[in-house]
Amino acid sequence: MDSLRANLRRLSVGFIYGVGFALGMLVVLLAMSMATFRLPGSPASDPVGAAARGLETRDAIEIVRSEAVLPRWYIKIIGELRNVGPVPVSGGHLIADLYDNDGKFYFQCKTLQFETIAPGATTTFSVDCHGVTPEIWERYESYSIRIAY
Repeated sequence: MDSLRANLRRLSVGFIYGVGFALGMLVVLLAMSMATFRLPGSPASDPVGAAARGLETRDAIEIVRSEAVLPRWYIKIIGELRNVGPVPVSGGHLIADLYDNDGKFYFQCKTLQFETIAPGATTTFSVDCHGVTPEIWERYESYSIRIAY
């Protein structure tokens, strides 16, 4: 009888811990969902939500300047971005297309996502072209660069 009582006590304590864990997870999940939840028609004030919905962010970042740096057997595009929009923007990345003497596309370089840029702020960027062989380096004549989301 004492053994049964001890087992029931352990079982009830385990059940209480399990319920507490489940409630804690529920609170965390609710908090995460509320952080991204927005009512229809509410202003786009959070940069992540605005960027995810494409509100005022697609044209908010402009490439102020860029240039190619060409050490031997390596190609790197550096420059500066500016946020000309009303909200902070993040989540975009840069893509540089390389062209040969005939203006034909032949290689593409990409960055990871750029950092959050506040309204009116500028930041520098670097697009490193990984996997450039001597043949690719020798064919290089020009590039174009764009922002992708």
